[in-house]
Amino acid sequence: MSFVERAGFSTYTSTTIDAPVSLVWAVAIDIEAIPERSTSYISVERIDDDRAVVGGKSSRARRASFAIDDDSSIDYEALEALINSRWKVTSLDPFRRNPLHYIATVTQISVTKHKRSYSVSTSSIGGVTSTVKHTIEPIQNDSNEACRRTTVISVVPNQYFVLGLPFCCFAGFLKRKTQKAYKADSVVFKQYCEDRARLGAMATSI
Repeated sequence: MSFVERAGFSTYTSTTIDAPVSLVWAVAIDIEAIPERSTSYISVERIDDDRAVVGGKSSRARRASFAIDDDSSIDYEALEALINSRWKVTSLDPFRRNPLHYIATVTQISVTKHKRSYSVSTSSIGGVTSTVKHTIEPIQNDSNEACRRTTVISVVPNQYFVLGLPFCCFAGFLKRKTQKAYKADSVVFKQYCEDRARLGAMATSI
């Protein structure tokens, strides 16, 4: 492991959501609608080209992993179109809360019987490259269907950023700010999904 890789960090958030896995997954992969269920994203717009870019460099296309063939709640064509898709994102800087613009690429999608996940990698933002992996899996709940959504954020600085700043001191502050922002987004995401589940249940009972 290089010095630059050792200077990076990972953090995560985990939230229990009282809603079916299929509903939460459908909400999670609706990437363009992320600003509707987030406190830190301003806009997300798909870039219509076939390049897969991670960390500012072209990467070899990675296919999604599908292990379920008979789940009617999964739109496989939509997932095939989503893998390696590129997005122009504007979010709020976790420090000054100013708009931050960057390109994000969907680099991984996995659907199995027990869990579903997708990963998004960003080009260099302010001297760092990040990968965010969202995993959704069912859990036992006495009252109704529920699931757990876990988000793992991995951040690696570029070498010039590490050499130009005392990054080891700065990394702890960046990690806390990043985790705080994702925790806030998790609360909004949870509420959004649970509201959708309640509205669906009400519609079914009428």
